Amino acid sequence: MNTIFGEQVKTYIIGDSVNSIGDYAFYHCTGLTSIIISDSVKSIGNYAFRDCSSLTSIINGNGVTSIGSDAFKGAAWYDNQPDGLIYIGKVAYMYKGEMAPNTHITIKDGITEIASNAFNGYDALSSIDIPNSVIKIGERAFYGCTNLISVSGGDNITNIERNAFYNTAWYNNLPDGLNYLGKVAYKYKGTMPSETQILIKEGTVGIAASAFDGCSGMSSVVMPASMTFIGMRAFCRCTNLLDIYCYAANVPEVANVRSSADAPFSRVPTSSATLHVPAASLDAYSTTSPWSGFGSIVPITDEDAISEIKALPVAIQSQGGCISVTGISDGSQITVCDISGKFLGTAVAAQGSATIKTNLPAGSIVIVNTGGKTFKAKI
Repeated sequence: MNTIFGEQVKTYIIGDSVNSIGDYAFYHCTGLTSIIISDSVKSIGNYAFRDCSSLTSIINGNGVTSIGSDAFKGAAWYDNQPDGLIYIGKVAYMYKGEMAPNTHITIKDGITEIASNAFNGYDALSSIDIPNSVIKIGERAFYGCTNLISVSGGDNITNIERNAFYNTAWYNNLPDGLNYLGKVAYKYKGTMPSETQILIKEGTVGIAASAFDGCSGMSSVVMPASMTFIGMRAFCRCTNLLDIYCYAANVPEVANVRSSADAPFSRVPTSSATLHVPAASLDAYSTTSPWSGFGSIVPITDEDAISEIKALPVAIQSQGGCISVTGISDGSQITVCDISGKFLGTAVAAQGSATIKTNLPAGSIVIVNTGGKTFKAKI
């Protein structure tokens, strides 16, 4: 649905044939007093009803699953809502009013999105419980919640937008390295060593906005077959990223961006990088932006899948379907996946070694990750 111009419209009915209300659709329609939204509408765009100062009535909208930034800012309907967390359809839209110190919030079950800026700046928020129905957390949703120390639930989250947890105690307390939330590779924290190879764990379906932004130490990344979505600026400024392995048979979608600077592979030397993909999907990747922009797109095979990834200075042995890694520091975590990226097991080193049983037949190739490095071995 495109922009509605003018200030004379009083009541507007959005019919069953409409599935989205676009950005700025009713922006500054000061004469608009009521809106009836059919249950067919799934998304409300950025600033859609901003500054609709006479809009006091919103009816229905039960099917809404996504709301853009400041969609109702300056609307009388929003101003008239009671203090607390406001819901629209299946969206936790915005917390309104003062918040008591050490507040705990439980998002109600059935909600699918926590909207952009929903809790932005609420430093009294100390914990949030996210139901497994939530699949998306919007941009700056918890930005500046400096006392937010606990984030629980959210096992099915597939999309986290930029700066969702920026400057929260929860984020600041995360360990260095790649951190996950739900089914999303959320953020690499700390300084990445040079020539780091990243293995994203099997079952991950999304890479959050800015997840690896500025990780110039990354030389290669392996995405599992479960990958479906890459957020804006996910690999921005990964200036030494030269090998990307994506095992997804269906080409992952990427975030819509208005500027090339916000593209997932912005400032990555894609023209000189190699994209490794399933052989059956070669044509699809080669004709789909931004994947088609890689200088070389080649099929993955068992023999050369990770041929460019370098091994660590450790000893690797295999016997009876088990992988043993020695020469590593006590407490180091070892993760093993099969050649498709499926998780097989993990172990923590003790007395300089770790062993993981894979249950794979002899001759199988596995991917081993430890200490930020990824390499292959044959069992």
